[in-house]
Amino acid sequence: MQVQFLPESRKWERMDIYVPKTEAPQYEGLPCVMLIYGGGWRGKAMFNRENIQILLDNGYVVAVPDYVLSAQQPVPITVWDVAASVRFLRANAQKYSIDPGRIGAMGSSAGGILLQHLCTSDSRTVVRLEQHAQAPGAVPVQEPHPANELFSAKLSALVIDWGAYQMERLNSLSPDDPPLFTVHNDKMGTWSAGARAYADSGATVELAYINVKDTHAVVGVHVPNITVNDKSGRECSLGERTLQFLDEYVKNPAVATAPEILPHGGSIPGTTPVILRSVHDLAEIHYTTDGSEPDAASPAYMPPLKINPGQTLRAIAIRPGLKPSPVVSATFIRCKENWPIITTTQSAFEVEAGQQFSAVFEAQSPKPVTWRIDGKVCPVSDTGSPPLPMPVLKIDSTSGKLTGMSPSPGTAVFIVSASFKDGGEILYDARSVTVTVK
Repeated sequence: MQVQFLPESRKWERMDIYVPKTEAPQYEGLPCVMLIYGGGWRGKAMFNRENIQILLDNGYVVAVPDYVLSAQQPVPITVWDVAASVRFLRANAQKYSIDPGRIGAMGSSAGGILLQHLCTSDSRTVVRLEQHAQAPGAVPVQEPHPANELFSAKLSALVIDWGAYQMERLNSLSPDDPPLFTVHNDKMGTWSAGARAYADSGATVELAYINVKDTHAVVGVHVPNITVNDKSGRECSLGERTLQFLDEYVKNPAVATAPEILPHGGSIPGTTPVILRSVHDLAEIHYTTDGSEPDAASPAYMPPLKINPGQTLRAIAIRPGLKPSPVVSATFIRCKENWPIITTTQSAFEVEAGQQFSAVFEAQSPKPVTWRIDGKVCPVSDTGSPPLPMPVLKIDSTSGKLTGMSPSPGTAVFIVSASFKDGGEILYDARSVTVTVK
């Protein structure tokens, strides 16, 4: 079934959801695997039908979400889209027979790069963007004001191609990030640099060496012609090995998924409410605020929980039938100023082709902010056509005035952000915006 999961202004983008036919009781929910397609950020290089059928036959719900295409800056706007699809699945878990605590994902090509950015549970992670930027700055990888905000976008496990090469570029990896399976072709017995960076952070990594020239888009539960060794050393197909990984960490997990801390440390102006959140319905979250190791005897989380600058918050999730989760940790420091807040609430605009467009964004901030836009900032069709046109939407970095004119119909989907520097840290707010040209 095709399901709308993004705002009405982007109603043409859907998520295909397949639920297996089973006579087993589904009141506790089934495991779910999301398939994140590739296509160079511009098309849809889908997983073949065999991948979907194998997962269905093995008792998985399968979800295939769309994300914005033809963006001049695909990260992080595409990451926001897929995170929105995860939250949607959890918000509607009962409707689609999904266990909200057992959702994993496979990503191919661009989809694999996307998932590498989604892997981090650190809500303060930012990505620095320069291409087409009208002002220097950084954009949050996680959406600050998402729909279904009560639900987590955290995944149980990831399967990606490319040798996870983007991981070595991320500086927010931690032991509570989800288990990762990837392939590489560097040399038998060695690790790809991305997988090594993930493992060095303390997260769980499983790596398969494949004797092919290019590991690009080599991922799936239906890869019969490539042979690897499983964890016991037995030869099997890459598809079989991938399914083993998903079964171990998504279908039959032995360890609870780590909780989330929101905000995830960083600068706070004073005593600040902090949310602890688990993907497991029946989990209890226990925490400490002095940096010590939490366990079942530590205080149980009950909102509101307030944290002061200088404290380190550590938390675990404890769920019956599973081992306690990895510990998630966040250290809070004092900032001189409050974070900016974008006060403009309108997020969808329409304009006629050939007409000048204008809108002004405002923010509540103790200091003047720098405005910028990132994402699909030229209204082109969702499939696009090479080469990508230069952006026709621009924002004045000082006033927040957004202007532009498109000669032809299309849609721009982008992030508007407002930020200023507080010492060595960037304090920001950001929102997703759609401009439809008719």
